[in-house]
Amino acid sequence: MHFTQLYLFGYEITIFRKASNMFAVIFFIFLSLNGIFAQIEYKEVQFPSLDHTFQLSGTICYPANTKIAGCAILVTGSGPQDRDETIFEKKPFKVIAEYLCSKGLAVMRYDDRGTASSGGVFATATSKEFAQDAEAAYLFVKTIDRIKPDAIGFIGHSEGGAVAAMAAARSNAAFVISLAGCGFDGEKVIMRQKADLLAANGLGQKDVDEELAKSKAYFAVLDEEPNDSLAEIKLIQLVRKDLEPQKDFIPHFDTTCMQIAQQLCNPWWRFFLKHNCSEDWMKVKCPVLALNGTKDLQVSTENLQAIADAVMKGGNNDIETMTFSGLNHLFESTQTGLTSEYAEGPSRFSESVLDEMAAWLQKKRIIPRT
Repeated sequence: MHFTQLYLFGYEITIFRKASNMFAVIFFIFLSLNGIFAQIEYKEVQFPSLDHTFQLSGTICYPANTKIAGCAILVTGSGPQDRDETIFEKKPFKVIAEYLCSKGLAVMRYDDRGTASSGGVFATATSKEFAQDAEAAYLFVKTIDRIKPDAIGFIGHSEGGAVAAMAAARSNAAFVISLAGCGFDGEKVIMRQKADLLAANGLGQKDVDEELAKSKAYFAVLDEEPNDSLAEIKLIQLVRKDLEPQKDFIPHFDTTCMQIAQQLCNPWWRFFLKHNCSEDWMKVKCPVLALNGTKDLQVSTENLQAIADAVMKGGNNDIETMTFSGLNHLFESTQTGLTSEYAEGPSRFSESVLDEMAAWLQKKRIIPRT
């Protein structure tokens, strides 16, 4: 279905092409003369996975009245995500797509494999498979006449930042923007994340260290035991020991311990913990912009320097990093940075971050200067 979306002071007005055509044209002219809207055209698409075993579903938004434009492919963070990267009632990828499209850039966003309208299986996929899906999106977008083939790049959030680096290294991408992306191996990222979240929740250093030691023991089992069945047995024993003091407050205690052990043996965990994201960043040869919020408790700002170091170590000096004061992992203003705040309020993705992305893309000649 083809339709046009108008944005008037934050309100969306949809005009379907088969209805009210004359009114649409008149309304269009009126708004154009007053210069108070950004016009965006949407198209629902499907494209094959890299191995052609299933179809991925997504949405491309085009700057209307533009014959050809560059394109950003949005890559979601960890967990099964839809094309808008919906969390609670917030849709950060929809916000990013609409903003960049209003600046003259086409944007492709798609549902993760096995999620929403996309085929495939999510449960057994790792960052490596997600990078293949991003590459499949790149190859599909490259075939579209309205897209400039030499101006296609990736914007990845959280794990998606590292996935974007993997995909860019395998393709001829024109740019990569990392939004709170990882620059270290997954174990280091997770350990720092846990320490920051526990401290922000009020735990003292002694208690934080004890909790980190537990996680370290779990990860050591995964590192030392490649057999999932044997690793699961060892992990159940460790989890039972650690949760025993709270046993009376945990319904279905045995089942819970088993589920935690099984989750840790998931292919995603095994890959993510050991994979060093810096190796992917070293292979990226296109311009890179890496951004983080100072109150991000999930992927700390220290990842910015790790990304920059890796990109330059690979011989690419076209790397810029920026930090944004007071923003959390979702690039929203925050008091504490805790994940419990994600569901609070109508706060949206930071306009400052959107502006900086657009300015950088203009500087790199991906989108036209205004």
